[in-house]
Amino acid sequence: MSQILPAIFFGHGNPMNALKNNAYTEGWQAMGRNIPTPKAILSISAHWYVPGTGVTISTAPRTIHDFGFPQELYRVLYLAPGDTQLARRVQKLLAQCRVPPLA
Repeated sequence: MSQILPAIFFGHGNPMNALKNNAYTEGWQAMGRNIPTPKAILSISAHWYVPGTGVTISTAPRTIHDFGFPQELYRVLYLAPGDTQLARRVQKLLAQCRVPPLA
């Protein structure tokens, strides 16, 4: 039987947290130690300025660096495998939602 895991909002705050050891990163690490490993993670971002909703369907989604910070931060990659079957399921679920067009 599958265990239902919590939905968690991870606001990245300052992107430099990816390089630091502080209260935020210690809290994230503690969650990682205390929550069972999920089968998949659905990451939702509002960082796109385009009409509509998009779902990335890739077996190897790339890390997007869309900021101007020290070069050290550009070397941080999150090489998570994509799940095309889950992405297609999310697309179908979103297609059922009625979202008003942007004005």
